[in-house]
Amino acid sequence: MSGATDSGKRLRALHVSSATIGGVGANFLALAKGMQGSDVELEFALPDDSHFFHAIRDTGVVVHEVPMDRQPFRASNIRSLLMLLKLCRREPYDVVHTHCAVGGVLGRVAGKITGARTLWSSHGWSFNYTINEGVKGTLYRNIERGMGRLTDRYIMLSREMLRIGHEAGIAGVTRSSLLPHGIELPDPGSSAEKRAELGATPDEILFGWAGRIEPQKAPQVLIDCCVPVMRKHSNIKLVLVGDGPDRAALEHRVSGLGLSSRVIFAGWQPDAPNWMRAMDVFLLPSAWEASPIVLIEAMALQKPIVATRGGGVPETVIEGEGGLIADAGDVSALSDHLFTLAEDTSLRERLGTFNRKRAEQHHTLTAMCERYAAVYRWLVLPEDERRATPAPDAVAP
Repeated sequence: MSGATDSGKRLRALHVSSATIGGVGANFLALAKGMQGSDVELEFALPDDSHFFHAIRDTGVVVHEVPMDRQPFRASNIRSLLMLLKLCRREPYDVVHTHCAVGGVLGRVAGKITGARTLWSSHGWSFNYTINEGVKGTLYRNIERGMGRLTDRYIMLSREMLRIGHEAGIAGVTRSSLLPHGIELPDPGSSAEKRAELGATPDEILFGWAGRIEPQKAPQVLIDCCVPVMRKHSNIKLVLVGDGPDRAALEHRVSGLGLSSRVIFAGWQPDAPNWMRAMDVFLLPSAWEASPIVLIEAMALQKPIVATRGGGVPETVIEGEGGLIADAGDVSALSDHLFTLAEDTSLRERLGTFNRKRAEQHHTLTAMCERYAAVYRWLVLPEDERRATPAPDAVAP
């Protein structure tokens, strides 16, 4: 290792990921901003696959472009591994913190070979996704079991991710720290300007969603659960902030339902939280999630939430206090929740107030960065001292 524990030297940590899309990229951007000036010097090794790559680089941190194919068995990933090995040998790191499936494997291999302490963050288990059922899921599960031997510490974004890993037989998850996401909390502020831009009148209720329009986010369920409420209440509109491969099909569906004038496709926006400010109810009916940052953004903006169970959602949104929760795919239950909130202004206000306080107490950027740094510092302690010192934020299955 580079000797970060020596007097006057900053600890050097390299984050490696095969994707910067969505919440993963948002988490990297938050860390890049929040850890500046700390005793941890962050660098990133990432593919240039989204606007987050450039936003992270614009913060002033060092970002190494390392193309990685998210399909794990592509020959190009051997070249990616060689690039990571070269980087880690040239710039010895104390910690290599890895993310996602392919980035997690390549980064942990490169980190271990070059003598760094290694971590993997649970943005989701690839073997647990419905698209990876059967033989593929079994293969991915066995790979993760083997990778446990190359992982000094797991960072769990939720207890549910820990449970899934433990039940899958990944022994290494007994070495886990629970570190939920944190963000720069936006001021809830006034929604008037953005509502005016959207053409919303004061008496209209805006249901809202933000993310990538793809199967994981269940866009058809999103529309289906809103339709009955919109049919009954003519003052309700739906705002979708984001883009993705299923957008055209979704627009076609909305047109077929005769709701094009009341469903606003805002497209990808660099300031999505500012658009979320205009919403009266935030909706996230995903098929699966790990620990969605967008929910924390909605909470910080004092929005009541309707969401589906899965991953860390119930640990983030407290059912009945900050939001109303349904099982994934349960259109009827989601519609019922939307009816409830559409017809009860005081409930919307109560849930939103609770969410803001919870975000302030549990999801600040400062707290998250301090907790990450504490885990890194613990990992690079001499072995005898580390064994005698409790791991920060340790959590057991």
